[in-house]
Amino acid sequence: MTYYVYMLTDPRSDKLFYVGKGSGKRAMSHLKETKETAINIRKYNKIQSIFKAGLKPKIDYYAVDLSEENAYNIEAELIKKYGRKGYDKNGVLLNICEDNRPPGNDNFKTDNPGLRMKGKTYEELYGVEKATKLRENRKHSSTVREVKETTKLLMKKSALKKIENGYEMPSRKGVKDSEETKLRKSLAHKGKIKGPLSDEIKRKISETKRRKAVLLNNSI
Repeated sequence: MTYYVYMLTDPRSDKLFYVGKGSGKRAMSHLKETKETAINIRKYNKIQSIFKAGLKPKIDYYAVDLSEENAYNIEAELIKKYGRKGYDKNGVLLNICEDNRPPGNDNFKTDNPGLRMKGKTYEELYGVEKATKLRENRKHSSTVREVKETTKLLMKKSALKKIENGYEMPSRKGVKDSEETKLRKSLAHKGKIKGPLSDEIKRKISETKRRKAVLLNNSI
Protein backbone atom coordinates (compact mmCIF):
# COMPACT_ATOMS: atom_id res chain seq x y z
CA MET A 1 0.00 0.00 0.00
CA THR A 2 1.24 3.48 -0.86
CA TYR A 3 0.48 6.69 0.99
CA TYR A 4 0.25 10.38 0.23
CA VAL A 5 0.35 13.73 2.00
CA TYR A 6 -2.43 16.19 1.25
CA MET A 7 -3.41 19.78 2.07
CA LEU A 8 -6.83 21.33 2.59
CA THR A 9 -7.23 24.94 1.47
CA ASP A 10 -10.08 27.41 1.91
CA PRO A 11 -11.12 28.40 -1.66
CA ARG A 12 -12.46 31.73 -0.38
CA SER A 13 -9.03 32.92 0.66
CA ASP A 14 -6.67 30.32 -0.83
CA LYS A 15 -5.28 29.83 2.68
CA LEU A 16 -4.08 26.44 3.87
CA PHE A 17 -5.87 25.18 7.00
CA TYR A 18 -5.05 21.47 7.32
CA VAL A 19 -2.32 18.95 6.46
CA GLY A 20 -2.83 15.20 6.53
CA LYS A 21 -1.41 11.83 5.58
CA GLY A 22 -3.41 8.95 4.20
CA SER A 23 -4.18 6.40 1.53
CA GLY A 24 -7.18 5.59 -0.61
CA LYS A 25 -10.03 8.06 0.02
CA ARG A 26 -8.64 9.45 3.27
CA ALA A 27 -8.38 13.01 1.95
CA MET A 28 -12.03 12.98 0.91
CA SER A 29 -13.23 11.58 4.25
CA HIS A 30 -13.03 15.02 5.86
CA LEU A 31 -15.87 16.19 3.63
CA LYS A 32 -18.16 13.44 4.94
CA GLU A 33 -17.65 13.97 8.67
CA THR A 34 -20.58 14.83 10.92
CA LYS A 35 -20.65 16.69 14.19
CA GLU A 36 -20.99 13.36 15.99
CA THR A 37 -18.03 11.66 14.29
CA ALA A 38 -15.63 14.60 14.02
CA ILE A 39 -12.93 14.70 16.66
CA ASN A 40 -11.34 17.88 15.32
CA ILE A 41 -14.22 20.32 15.80
CA ARG A 42 -12.31 23.36 14.54
CA LYS A 43 -11.57 21.62 11.24
CA TYR A 44 -15.15 20.39 11.02
CA ASN A 45 -16.54 23.90 11.58
CA LYS A 46 -14.17 25.31 8.98
CA ILE A 47 -15.30 22.82 6.35
CA GLN A 48 -18.96 23.41 7.20
CA SER A 49 -18.52 27.17 6.78
CA ILE A 50 -17.04 26.55 3.32
CA PHE A 51 -20.00 24.30 2.43
CA LYS A 52 -22.45 26.98 3.57
CA ALA A 53 -20.77 29.39 1.14
CA GLY A 54 -21.64 26.95 -1.65
CA LEU A 55 -18.03 25.81 -2.09
CA LYS A 56 -15.80 22.85 -1.24
CA PRO A 57 -12.36 22.75 0.39
CA LYS A 58 -9.57 22.52 -2.15
CA ILE A 59 -7.58 19.30 -1.83
CA ASP A 60 -3.95 19.36 -3.02
CA TYR A 61 -1.77 16.25 -2.98
CA TYR A 62 1.62 17.48 -1.80
CA ALA A 63 3.41 14.13 -2.26
CA VAL A 64 2.25 10.73 -3.52
CA ASP A 65 3.46 7.10 -3.81
CA LEU A 66 5.11 7.26 -0.39
CA SER A 67 5.89 4.65 2.22
CA GLU A 68 3.96 5.11 5.44
CA GLU A 69 7.09 6.22 7.29
CA ASN A 70 7.93 8.86 4.67
CA ALA A 71 4.33 10.09 4.68
CA TYR A 72 4.47 10.55 8.45
CA ASN A 73 7.77 12.39 8.18
CA ILE A 74 6.55 14.80 5.50
CA GLU A 75 3.28 15.42 7.33
CA ALA A 76 5.13 16.25 10.55
CA GLU A 77 7.53 18.56 8.70
CA LEU A 78 4.67 20.49 7.10
CA ILE A 79 2.80 20.82 10.41
CA LYS A 80 5.97 22.17 12.00
CA LYS A 81 6.58 24.52 9.05
CA TYR A 82 3.11 26.11 8.98
CA GLY A 83 2.33 25.76 12.68
CA ARG A 84 -0.95 25.01 14.42
CA LYS A 85 -3.36 27.87 15.03
CA GLY A 86 -3.73 28.54 18.74
CA TYR A 87 -0.75 26.35 19.62
CA ASP A 88 2.24 27.64 17.66
CA LYS A 89 3.27 31.24 17.04
CA ASN A 90 1.76 32.48 13.77
CA GLY A 91 0.34 29.00 13.15
CA VAL A 92 -2.34 28.61 10.46
CA LEU A 93 -3.22 24.90 10.56
CA LEU A 94 -6.21 23.45 12.41
CA ASN A 95 -4.39 20.19 13.09
CA ILE A 96 -4.60 18.92 16.66
CA CYS A 97 -1.42 16.85 16.80
CA GLU A 98 2.14 17.79 15.95
CA ASP A 99 2.76 14.25 14.76
CA ASN A 100 0.09 11.66 13.95
CA ARG A 101 2.20 8.55 14.32
CA PRO A 102 0.61 5.60 16.17
CA PRO A 103 -1.60 5.51 18.14
CA GLY A 104 -2.95 8.62 16.39
CA ASN A 105 -2.79 7.24 12.83
CA ASP A 106 -6.01 5.23 13.10
CA ASN A 107 -8.28 8.13 14.06
CA PHE A 108 -10.45 7.79 10.93
CA LYS A 109 -11.15 4.07 11.30
CA THR A 110 -14.05 4.39 13.73
CA ASP A 111 -17.11 6.60 14.05
CA ASN A 112 -16.84 6.53 17.83
CA PRO A 113 -14.99 9.66 19.08
CA GLY A 114 -14.31 7.94 22.41
CA LEU A 115 -12.50 5.05 20.74
CA ARG A 116 -10.50 7.43 18.57
CA MET A 117 -9.23 9.20 21.69
CA LYS A 118 -8.80 6.06 23.82
CA GLY A 119 -5.22 5.48 24.92
CA LYS A 120 -3.98 8.88 23.74
CA THR A 121 -2.36 11.40 26.04
CA TYR A 122 -3.14 15.11 26.12
CA GLU A 123 0.23 15.69 24.50
CA GLU A 124 -0.65 13.41 21.57
CA LEU A 125 -3.99 15.11 21.06
CA TYR A 126 -3.16 18.76 21.70
CA GLY A 127 0.61 19.20 21.87
CA VAL A 128 2.77 19.81 24.96
CA GLU A 129 1.94 23.49 25.50
CA LYS A 130 -1.83 23.12 25.14
CA ALA A 131 -1.82 19.93 27.23
CA THR A 132 -0.17 21.78 30.13
CA LYS A 133 -2.79 24.54 30.01
CA LEU A 134 -5.65 22.03 29.85
CA ARG A 135 -4.35 20.17 32.91
CA GLU A 136 -4.00 23.42 34.85
CA ASN A 137 -7.53 24.50 33.92
CA ARG A 138 -8.93 21.08 34.81
CA LYS A 139 -7.18 21.09 38.19
CA HIS A 140 -8.46 24.60 38.94
CA SER A 141 -12.01 23.72 37.84
CA SER A 142 -12.15 20.63 40.05
CA THR A 143 -11.25 22.68 43.16
CA VAL A 144 -13.60 25.64 42.71
CA ARG A 145 -16.63 24.32 40.85
CA GLU A 146 -19.84 23.82 42.79
CA VAL A 147 -21.41 20.37 42.74
CA LYS A 148 -25.19 20.45 42.33
CA GLU A 149 -27.39 18.68 44.86
CA THR A 150 -28.81 16.45 42.13
CA THR A 151 -25.28 15.39 41.22
CA LYS A 152 -24.48 14.65 44.87
CA LEU A 153 -27.61 12.51 45.13
CA LEU A 154 -26.70 10.53 42.02
CA MET A 155 -23.16 10.01 43.32
CA LYS A 156 -24.54 8.78 46.66
CA LYS A 157 -26.95 6.35 44.98
CA SER A 158 -24.12 5.04 42.80
CA ALA A 159 -21.87 4.50 45.84
CA LEU A 160 -24.62 2.70 47.76
CA LYS A 161 -25.31 0.46 44.78
CA LYS A 162 -21.63 -0.48 44.58
CA ILE A 163 -21.58 -1.35 48.29
CA GLU A 164 -24.71 -3.48 47.89
CA ASN A 165 -22.92 -5.38 45.12
CA GLY A 166 -20.00 -6.15 47.41
CA TYR A 167 -17.68 -3.26 46.56
CA GLU A 168 -15.35 -2.27 49.40
CA MET A 169 -14.16 1.30 49.60
CA PRO A 170 -10.34 1.65 49.58
CA SER A 171 -8.82 1.97 53.01
CA ARG A 172 -7.69 5.40 54.20
CA LYS A 173 -5.82 3.96 57.15
CA GLY A 174 -2.85 6.13 57.99
CA VAL A 175 -4.07 8.97 55.74
CA LYS A 176 -4.64 12.22 57.62
CA ASP A 177 -7.04 14.85 56.34
CA SER A 178 -5.83 18.41 55.98
CA GLU A 179 -7.49 21.12 58.09
CA GLU A 180 -9.32 22.32 54.98
CA THR A 181 -10.66 18.81 54.29
CA LYS A 182 -11.77 18.44 57.92
CA LEU A 183 -13.65 21.73 57.69
CA ARG A 184 -15.33 20.73 54.41
CA LYS A 185 -16.45 17.41 55.88
CA SER A 186 -17.78 19.15 58.98
CA LEU A 187 -19.79 21.64 56.94
CA ALA A 188 -21.02 18.92 54.59
CA HIS A 189 -22.46 16.85 57.46
CA LYS A 190 -24.11 19.70 59.35
CA GLY A 191 -27.86 19.37 59.02
CA LYS A 192 -27.47 16.42 56.67
CA ILE A 193 -30.53 14.13 56.66
CA LYS A 194 -29.66 10.55 55.86
CA GLY A 195 -32.19 8.56 53.88
CA PRO A 196 -33.34 5.07 54.88
CA LEU A 197 -30.68 2.39 54.53
CA SER A 198 -31.38 -0.99 53.01
CA ASP A 199 -31.16 -4.13 55.18
CA GLU A 200 -28.04 -5.15 53.23
CA ILE A 201 -26.29 -1.85 53.98
CA LYS A 202 -27.27 -2.09 57.66
CA ARG A 203 -25.83 -5.61 57.78
CA LYS A 204 -22.55 -4.50 56.24
CA ILE A 205 -22.29 -1.58 58.68
CA SER A 206 -22.87 -3.93 61.60
CA GLU A 207 -20.21 -6.34 60.32
CA THR A 208 -17.73 -3.50 59.95
CA LYS A 209 -18.40 -2.29 63.50
CA ARG A 210 -17.95 -5.81 64.86
CA ARG A 211 -14.64 -6.25 63.02
CA LYS A 212 -13.38 -2.93 64.37
CA ALA A 213 -14.43 -3.92 67.90
CA VAL A 214 -12.58 -7.25 67.63
CA LEU A 215 -9.43 -5.52 66.34
CA LEU A 216 -9.62 -2.98 69.15
CA ASN A 217 -10.00 -5.70 71.84
CA ASN A 218 -7.08 -7.66 70.41
CA SER A 219 -4.87 -4.61 70.48
CA ILE A 220 -5.53 -3.98 74.20
